[in-house]
Amino acid sequence: MLILNKQLFDTFFSQSTNEFFTRLYNFLESEESGAFTIWKCEGNLCEAVSGRHSRSSATFDIFDLGYEGAAVSENSKSVDFFDETINLDSSFFLESRGNVMACITFHEEAGKDALTMLEPYSQYLGSRLDELRARDSSLSTYVNYQKKIDFVKKGSMIFKAIELEEVLAVSLNFFMEVFSAEAACAIHKDNFNAIGLEEISVRELIRINGIPLYDYVMENRRTEFIEYGIDAGEFNIKNLFVVFEPAQDIVILLFNIQFDIVPDKEFSDIVSSIVSIAVENALNHETMTRLKMEEMEMRTTGDILNKFVQRDVRVYGDVEIQGISYPARTAGGDFFYICDVSGRTFFCVADVCGKGYSAAVFTVVLSVYVSLCSAFEGHEKVLEKLVESLNRFLIGKSFGDRFITAFFALYDPERKTLDYISCGHEPAVLFKGEKQELSSGFLPLGIIEDEYRQTAVSIPSGSSLFIYTDGVIEYTPHEKLVPEVEKLIKDDCKDIVNNLYNELVTDKDSQKDDFTCMFVRFR
Repeated sequence: MLILNKQLFDTFFSQSTNEFFTRLYNFLESEESGAFTIWKCEGNLCEAVSGRHSRSSATFDIFDLGYEGAAVSENSKSVDFFDETINLDSSFFLESRGNVMACITFHEEAGKDALTMLEPYSQYLGSRLDELRARDSSLSTYVNYQKKIDFVKKGSMIFKAIELEEVLAVSLNFFMEVFSAEAACAIHKDNFNAIGLEEISVRELIRINGIPLYDYVMENRRTEFIEYGIDAGEFNIKNLFVVFEPAQDIVILLFNIQFDIVPDKEFSDIVSSIVSIAVENALNHETMTRLKMEEMEMRTTGDILNKFVQRDVRVYGDVEIQGISYPARTAGGDFFYICDVSGRTFFCVADVCGKGYSAAVFTVVLSVYVSLCSAFEGHEKVLEKLVESLNRFLIGKSFGDRFITAFFALYDPERKTLDYISCGHEPAVLFKGEKQELSSGFLPLGIIEDEYRQTAVSIPSGSSLFIYTDGVIEYTPHEKLVPEVEKLIKDDCKDIVNNLYNELVTDKDSQKDDFTCMFVRFR
């Protein structure tokens, strides 16, 4: 019948490998085992944990310590360690699943009694130690994981910085604190930020495997932990942690770090991601700030441009005119104009190629130019002179692919005639009992020089004229548009253009194009 020593029994209830080895040591001491050494084994290598031999800090192979495949070896032997010899009287091996987990070497005859007590429990002690090592490994992984989580939480302070220079400065301070680094620097494009050293040190004085540190990190462009091959000259550099963030092309260097988080690839990726996101946020903030400034400037520009263009007009006299122009954006490229020229009514509708602010600039040019139409009053053919002059002006400015379609008209109430020129514009529709489309064979303005000729058409009392831009037929084709307008005329609608707009453009927030039209009633 075996009697189990209480201290040996307590060893089975250890909660960690360190506690296991401590209780095993106490058991051997209580048994007066003489000189002994306890070794933990990883593969074939044995590293001393505790003991009473003067060379217990040495590392040996299990076969050097007498392992022959059995739990107990009682073959006395000597092991040479440099200039000293270690005498082994007997050895005891703790095994689990075919692996040696630990070893006890006795250096005196006095260990025989303890060896006799240990031998029956070799398998159980080895299995228990295997369980504890697995638990310690899991616990270590968990603790390491929690440390990384805590690191990420603390790293959120970097995200509070909104300027790029501030992000890099906060990042350096944070990483220096976390890793207890003695110095650090960040390299981003042509920017160099450092704490504890100067740029010349990184570019020239510190070398890795004979290569200047700056050239080394720029050539390798990877995250790595460096302990060897460092030539720091007068600097005392023991290690170097290089963090490379490829997305934003940032390198962070941490010198002489002291870490309780292993800087493995996973953790390095976390560090890199924090810096990357923070820099990206800073760049996005910079972009958004610039865009907002530009947006404010463009909004102001749009307000100025819109002052040159009529958007809603009502004219009553020899003719009744209703006109609307609703741009798809803040400012648009559609234009209409109405004025009196020596008792005659001048009006035009135009459409600049394109939308937005660039097109709106052209409407300003049109606004200024057609407002000077009275300058051509002395000419017999007012429209021809106006259109030729405007076309020549646009061609002379070389606007490239920019052009303007336009319908120009001049109504004489005494003669009941309408002179017009259409320059590549949608056909205007004259309602005078029967429908008549008014168009000319001229190209849009600003393309080539041409000899413009105005056409005259008689206007009986009660006739109507409808003029529109291509933004209207974005919603309904010409063939359906004309009957719709004719229907509104027959209903004697007093606000034809706005009713037409509300009927066709049901979603005002997503208007497809500038919507401009003009309706003229001749009395």
